[in-house]
Amino acid sequence: MLDILFNIFIQPIELLMQAILSLCFSITNNYGLSIILLSIIINILILPLYYLAEDLKNQDKIKLKSLQPQIAFYKKNFKGQQRQYYIQALYRVNNYHPLSAIKSSFGLLLQIPFFFAAFHLLGNYSAFDNISFGFIINLNQPDNLLFGLNILPILMTIINLSSAYFYTKKMDKSDKYQLWILSIVFLVLLYAEPAALLLYWTINNAFSFIKNTIESKFNIDKFKNLSVAFIKKPAIIISNIYQLSIIQKTIKSNFIQATVLFFGTVFIYQAIPMAASDTSIYFAPYPQVAGVLIALFLASIIILTLFYLILPKKLKTFLTIIITFFALSGLWFAFINPVDIGHLTGLQIPDFTKTERLQRQIVYIIMFFSLVAFFYTYRRLKNCILWIFIIANLILMGQSIVGGLSPKAIDMITSNTPDFAKKQQQHLIDRFKTAFAFSTESNVIVIMMDMFQGNLFADIIEKHPALKQQLTGFTYYPNTLSHSSLTSTSIAALVGGQEFQVQNLAKKSKISLEEEIHRAYKKNLSVAQKYNWRYTAIKPQYGNCKIFESYADGDCIFNDNILSQKMTDKKESFIKNKNTEILKTVKVFAKLSFILSAPHPIKLRLKHRFSESDAPILKHFFYNIYESARLQNMTTYANAKSDQKTFKLVQNNFTHWYWMSDENCNIVYKNFDNYQGFFNTSHCALKLLIKFFDKLKTLNIYHNTKIIITSDHGQRKIHTKNYNLPGDNKPSSSALMLVKDFNAAGDLKTSMNFLSNMDTYAITLSGVSAGKEVSQDPIKTPIQNRTLTYIDKIKGKVSYDILKMYEVKNNMFNPKNWQEIKH
Repeated sequence: MLDILFNIFIQPIELLMQAILSLCFSITNNYGLSIILLSIIINILILPLYYLAEDLKNQDKIKLKSLQPQIAFYKKNFKGQQRQYYIQALYRVNNYHPLSAIKSSFGLLLQIPFFFAAFHLLGNYSAFDNISFGFIINLNQPDNLLFGLNILPILMTIINLSSAYFYTKKMDKSDKYQLWILSIVFLVLLYAEPAALLLYWTINNAFSFIKNTIESKFNIDKFKNLSVAFIKKPAIIISNIYQLSIIQKTIKSNFIQATVLFFGTVFIYQAIPMAASDTSIYFAPYPQVAGVLIALFLASIIILTLFYLILPKKLKTFLTIIITFFALSGLWFAFINPVDIGHLTGLQIPDFTKTERLQRQIVYIIMFFSLVAFFYTYRRLKNCILWIFIIANLILMGQSIVGGLSPKAIDMITSNTPDFAKKQQQHLIDRFKTAFAFSTESNVIVIMMDMFQGNLFADIIEKHPALKQQLTGFTYYPNTLSHSSLTSTSIAALVGGQEFQVQNLAKKSKISLEEEIHRAYKKNLSVAQKYNWRYTAIKPQYGNCKIFESYADGDCIFNDNILSQKMTDKKESFIKNKNTEILKTVKVFAKLSFILSAPHPIKLRLKHRFSESDAPILKHFFYNIYESARLQNMTTYANAKSDQKTFKLVQNNFTHWYWMSDENCNIVYKNFDNYQGFFNTSHCALKLLIKFFDKLKTLNIYHNTKIIITSDHGQRKIHTKNYNLPGDNKPSSSALMLVKDFNAAGDLKTSMNFLSNMDTYAITLSGVSAGKEVSQDPIKTPIQNRTLTYIDKIKGKVSYDILKMYEVKNNMFNPKNWQEIKH
């Protein structure tokens, strides 16, 4: 609900401010001057609204003052309900309501959405990073101008209080207190905020001070009246239109409001914001998709209304109750109590919670009896429901307009775009350059390739022996056991070490596994913090970038991506018929909206009924393109410009099923669900990584970089030619482990040292500590007669509930060394 209110009241203002800021910067090429101009322009634009607020406030005071003698008379001569009755009658005759007093606070209320819009935009504008202006060193940090003291918020408050002092001389005490308190509140709220935001509000307050000074010295009533008329005239026109009988009947019709809400929920209120949230997940042009959704929305309303008009009165009532019931149901399940579907990838309807048949039948029975009960209570609730519909339609329509007018593509394209678009994308390119900036002194890189099966690597180098020379300085550890068969139960131990083994967490942890994963990421980050290395996380699985915000010398990239023109052409070459693609896209968003409006227990059943037959393969076609692009970006944006030692944790899903690479490493629209497909994709991933290593060699930083390439688990079904594992379910236990230490040289070597992918943390620690902490590193300090644990199955996707677990000793390829244990 808060997101909806933000989208309606704050986001339009923020979008306007961002457009003005971008325009000013394109003219001045200076962010400090652009912020000053932004503040002045916004103040000029809302000046008529301030004057309207003053006008309303004065009107309210004059009317209340004229009524005071009569109110005083009633209070003196009457008591109790009789007095209240006369006062209310007086208000009614004079068209006055006690709540009209709110008008006196309109000027204050007007500032609130602009405050939040400026706070959200300028307080989080990453383009201000390390940008100076005058005495301000960094616009994205507090100014610290005087021995760590922030001067801008103090200057802002002085201007604000000065303005309040001169402006409130002739005001009532309540008005004076209002401005004085507001000044103090702004000082407290904004003191530790970035200098950019304080610069904006300082200029804002200076503008107000100058405005008030001019008004006190000159008569500008004509200008004020013109400003107020500029606002009032459109309002009068809208009011006259509303007075038309047909308009009033339409607005006050339960059937029309319910129909708008029902079809709006299916075609507009959810579908358009989802389509606009990431236009890169489908091929069709966004304006056409939105246009078709709007056309379907209008056509559905017209058709059902025409059908309604030809019905007899009793059937009209019946249809109204039915459409009202389903509109209210959709409002509840889609907006008031929704399910979180996360970020969509491709035109695939996401998974929903599985429910038993009995649960679904109970839901159907409840819905039936709820509908029956609704028939009997509808007449009594009719007026209340009408207002629910009107408010819901206004709010949701506003949200859809705001969301629909600002479409974005998460996966950006860098070439063959207009100059303005290139400017917009430059910030993202700069982020990638920062993320892949390396030090000429020392670097540690951990690359986690999801589902890259460790023993498959032996098959790859057997067929492509040239890789042994290309993987300079690396050692291959085929005898590496995965901690579990799933990412969710391996990733915490991989990034945080042995203390995050799931079987141990299950015994003592009082928080969820997802929270433990976040804690493991923080421990991984602490390695960089301890030794003052710059830290970068790329797409931390089962995590998010907020985890790393506490570390000033840290970067994180999660969903953002950059596609080269070659990858963009690959996407577009897939489109055979754009008109068909538009209709297909519209169908998916409309179906998804309908499912989201349904009761939660039947969502999965509807999904199975509505899913497109090729949706999963389409989704993974996108995955392969995007994840391949992420690996290419490592090479494209690698540079040696970091002034700190760097530690980078990179995670990538290119090697995860579905496998859609052919033998020539072309991504094709086909799932090679077999050994050859797995082999092709894993080989292509290695080739992309080798290009990255070659770039590091070109930058002359490969020798002083420690690199660990690992995986979270293997694949259950794929058996390899080399290093075969015992049993049917254990291929997923083979994790990849390739390690290149500082200054390591020569062709690829192989070691049968018994490792686990959870050793990644200890191997990393020994690198970042420059050899100070090697006791936990099983490569530097080999462990004799080692026993490790492999979790084969858990209940669900993310849980501590272990169904099958093994202990493995020394050599994982010997079936005698495997023993199933109970947990």
